[in-house]
Amino acid sequence: MEKELKTQTPVIKCTSLTVAYGSHKVIQNLSFELFPGQYLCVLGKNGTGKTTLIKALLGLIQPKEGEITVNSRGTGYLPQQKDIKRDFPASVKEIVLSGCLSLRKKEKNLLKRLNPFYTQTEKKLCAQAMFQMEIGEFKNQSFKELSGGQQQRTLLARTLCASRDLIVLDEPVTGLDPLVTDEFYTLVKKLNTPARDNPLPESPQKEQNPGFTKEGLPAPDGPAYFPGPAILMVSHDLERSLKDAGLILHLDEKDYFFGTTEEYLKTGFYKSLSGNS
Repeated sequence: MEKELKTQTPVIKCTSLTVAYGSHKVIQNLSFELFPGQYLCVLGKNGTGKTTLIKALLGLIQPKEGEITVNSRGTGYLPQQKDIKRDFPASVKEIVLSGCLSLRKKEKNLLKRLNPFYTQTEKKLCAQAMFQMEIGEFKNQSFKELSGGQQQRTLLARTLCASRDLIVLDEPVTGLDPLVTDEFYTLVKKLNTPARDNPLPESPQKEQNPGFTKEGLPAPDGPAYFPGPAILMVSHDLERSLKDAGLILHLDEKDYFFGTTEEYLKTGFYKSLSGNS
């Protein structure tokens, strides 16, 4: 499957990226690509540029050298819990639907972009996202009345409405108890699993991706398995990252590793985090 995915345009293409604060270079000469359906965990000790990479990806900070390109209609972004307003006075459904507004910003048709009502396609996106995140039963509840785990699932559903191509998660389970954390990781992994599902009417997948058979071969005609969104997650959970992600990006102060999980296990980067000698 991975070889077939690489015939597509990368969702993220990072080329010789250097990001600095003043004269201090936080990220140096970083290059990697992320394709549809791939799951990348970003690892590293504190202060090695993980959050800075997210900022560069979102366009919040400009590179000093090189470039980072995002090829998607939008980016579904879930920030760290400390940056989320937990007492927002809106229903679960309203929170999830609001993710569709991110896609509207790229709509060329002015009337569609400024439409004060949600379209049927947007409502369908919302319903599908709530189903995937298993939050449909409390769609009319106030967001602030939910548990921490339910709030995170609601916000993850919102990211799915913001983009079906790229999901960016910045330490999304910080502060959650172990059981809720495990449930959240399981839902994220499900998003990344190829599914037999037709692209939604306005999904870029319809034009860019012919779909694949279950064996990973192109399937331009008839039902097909479509890769889930590309997922980039910043994580401090080494064990779970190695279990779920197919790719690892390990940032160090002056170096980095990018490759498969299997390749990563053989490196000194892995040993530096795991404590193995």
